[in-house]
Amino acid sequence: SSSPQKLWLSLKEENQQAITIPHHPSLTYFPMHWDEHDEVYQPLVEICSNWGSSEFYNDKSPSKIYNTPGLSVQDALIKGLKLGFVGGSDGHDRPPGTGGITGIFAEKLNREDIFKSLKNRRCYATTGAKIKLYFIMNNLLTMGDEIVVNPYQFESLYPLIFYISVEGTAPIERIDLLENNQVIFSYDENYRNHKIWSGFWKEKEFFKVEKRMDEFVCLEIPVFSPLRWYQSFVPRNNLVFDPRLPNNTKFYYVRVKQKDGHMAWSSPIWIICKIEECDRVNPLLTYEVDK
Repeated sequence: SSSPQKLWLSLKEENQQAITIPHHPSLTYFPMHWDEHDEVYQPLVEICSNWGSSEFYNDKSPSKIYNTPGLSVQDALIKGLKLGFVGGSDGHDRPPGTGGITGIFAEKLNREDIFKSLKNRRCYATTGAKIKLYFIMNNLLTMGDEIVVNPYQFESLYPLIFYISVEGTAPIERIDLLENNQVIFSYDENYRNHKIWSGFWKEKEFFKVEKRMDEFVCLEIPVFSPLRWYQSFVPRNNLVFDPRLPNNTKFYYVRVKQKDGHMAWSSPIWIICKIEECDRVNPLLTYEVDK
């Protein structure tokens, strides 16, 4: 096909079960413009390959990647695109996994279940190391999941408790938790260096670290609502959201780096808050009536 739109239309017309995955999207030679996207046929993006990482613009690991502004994975996410992460090789060699691999959570080891898991973004990417990565929020959502709530339900989710388990192939150097592309928590050899704070709860009541060995780390990380945690006097229509994202979305994902340089990324978890669903119960709203 001469364009992604034509390809997706052809797949739809033929009723094909298919997945189209942007390959090294931020590479200058083959740029991926995120104004073209199909939620059905494009649930995933390649975040790393033999070309390097496409996570964000001007990524220098490895230095041979040549990026173009506005085409990175983070650029796609901040536009509101819901994309799970996969790793690929592009090594053009017979042995698989020479540059990047994808971990998949599937009920059974068969094509149907693997395809279903990829469609649902139940996967994560590594640069080639067989890192085991688990990412769960509130014992409710796992990587690739999304939840749509109104502002009252949004409040009830807090504090968000993220469970992260990393079983690496080398000592763990750093584990980052990102919210809307910004690092809000980092684990390192000193156990923590983070920006999470609450005036209502003591951090130690929620935060837990279990370092079973240098290569195996488990974390429980609390994320508190910056405005609404037990502050009933604040109107719900004043909830803080990132204005760049549509539908008052928050998304979270995990980035892992080992001391040998290998990395892993979890697919994101999305929380979508529909503010307009509370208009009918907001007593502060006034309506003009024809006289």
